[in-house]
Amino acid sequence: MQNAVEIQLQLPKPVAEALLTSLRLCCQLAALREHNLFAFWLDALLTDPSREIRQADAYRLMGMLAAYLEQDQIDTTQLNAMSAELRAFAFGATV
Repeated sequence: MQNAVEIQLQLPKPVAEALLTSLRLCCQLAALREHNLFAFWLDALLTDPSREIRQADAYRLMGMLAAYLEQDQIDTTQLNAMSAELRAFAFGATV
């Protein structure tokens, strides 16, 4: 994975940086050109106002990660790490 994706957020810079830090691996995957749909839904996750919608976005992104695993674009370790980031962000760190 290469550079972190630049996501346009309507949040104060310290808050935006904290969000991107908590989803660091997902942002790295989204930065890859072949994963532009993943980047689109990651941006939606970060900007959706409703907790329920953010959780649905997280499920969608985890499903996309499973598809990337089946296509050998990521490995199991990456899948588990990125899924953990998404779960912690959308559902809380204790899930």
